[in-house]
Amino acid sequence: MMNDHSLPTVDEIRSDVALHNKHSTKQKWVWIGLAGFVCVFTLVIGLSVGMSNKNNSYSKNDNYKNDNSIGGDDEYDRYQASLELLSKHSDVADLKRSGSPQQQALNWMVNEDFEKIPTDHPLFVQRYALATLYYALGGPKWTKRCRWLGFGSECLWNDEEYMENQNILGGAACRDKDSPDEVTWLMLPSNRMEGTIPPELGLLTKLNFLLFIGNRIHGELPSSLEALTDVGYFDVGYNDIQGTLGSWIGGMTSLHTLDLANNRMQGEIPTEIGMCSNMLTMVMENNEFWGKIPTAMASMKALTNLRLGFNSLTGQIPSDIGVWGKKLKYLRLSDNKLEGKIPIGMSKLDKLKTLYLDDNKFTGKMAPQMSFLTNLEKLFLENNKFEDKITESFLQDLVHLKYFDVSNNLLQGEFPVHLLDHPRMEVLDVNNNDLGGGTDGFLPDGFPKSTSLKYLSMQNNFFEGTIPTTISNLEKLTHLDMSSNRLDGTMPSE
Repeated sequence: MMNDHSLPTVDEIRSDVALHNKHSTKQKWVWIGLAGFVCVFTLVIGLSVGMSNKNNSYSKNDNYKNDNSIGGDDEYDRYQASLELLSKHSDVADLKRSGSPQQQALNWMVNEDFEKIPTDHPLFVQRYALATLYYALGGPKWTKRCRWLGFGSECLWNDEEYMENQNILGGAACRDKDSPDEVTWLMLPSNRMEGTIPPELGLLTKLNFLLFIGNRIHGELPSSLEALTDVGYFDVGYNDIQGTLGSWIGGMTSLHTLDLANNRMQGEIPTEIGMCSNMLTMVMENNEFWGKIPTAMASMKALTNLRLGFNSLTGQIPSDIGVWGKKLKYLRLSDNKLEGKIPIGMSKLDKLKTLYLDDNKFTGKMAPQMSFLTNLEKLFLENNKFEDKITESFLQDLVHLKYFDVSNNLLQGEFPVHLLDHPRMEVLDVNNNDLGGGTDGFLPDGFPKSTSLKYLSMQNNFFEGTIPTTISNLEKLTHLDMSSNRLDGTMPSE
């Protein structure tokens, strides 16, 4: 018996057919002769119907014919014909190497595939490419096998309930009405896929959606992906992919979403990335990329989401970011080795809602640029060397701010109590700066009433005097750290 995640073998199918064709043991002995005749007749009809169903099961639009000159019942001839064809698409050494994904796929199509489609069929190569992908990424151990290597068209190799309790289609699917038999969709997230993506993936030239996030894929991405010019969504994040992002990325000109996050890729971001001018979301954080942010990104004017954090990028933020980044809503450059001053063009990113520049080596003042980003909700600038002097006008127009972290910088001036007036402010962290001292050192007596602030960190500065009783106006506060200052007095009880 097969379990929920396995496909039946040919022998199991034959056994099932045999069981369904058994005659009842309650037949009377007087009908033995007639029963024998019926059995033979039924077998002949059954085989005829089986062959008919076999030809129709691949696709209702199929019109291929069984050409015995190509293979027919002679598996050796079929093997040679298949090998000759596939050697135009795969390395011959891979096809002949014992145990390789390519050889396993070839052998399956010759010996095990119930469909036995002819080698001159236009979808023969597609079926081979998907079989190769299956063997290359440990298909027999997948959590969901999605009818892979099953009966009928590859368009049926999917599961409508891939995600538990969610109506989400997983596996392979054909969603192009102009090419109804060609696979356009591959969705296999968190499926225990393990291995290296084979070059044969590039043979699926009608593919426009690929989601392999959260698996155990390793090795390099093959340059054959350049052929996937229709792919709009490509997500292989949270795997163990190594190597560089090659110039081949420039061939994927339809890309609108690229997610390579949380892998071990390295090297410079290629200038060819600029050829992906339709890009909306580019996520490459948590890798080992180095070098400068490429100037070729100037052609990516549709970007709304750019995440390059947690790499080893160097140099400065491109000065023309205000030109090509006008549609950005989310920008993350955290934890790199970027340096220099914030470019003036940054002030033109007025659609930004989330900005991370933390954990770099930025210097100079940032308020002149940040003050124009009036839609900001989250601003993280910690662990740099910003030198602004805080006054009562500091970022006063950022009324949508919820999270503001500027800790571990070189800020001077007074405590930005006016930011507590922002109705949505939940987190304010100014610890470990040079705030206070002199006339700026005393905290204001009148802390405003706030029903949103939950986290306030102001330790390791130069504030002095008595802790104001109005700090109790911060009704929702769950974290308050005022240590390592020159404050005296006691915290109010309420």
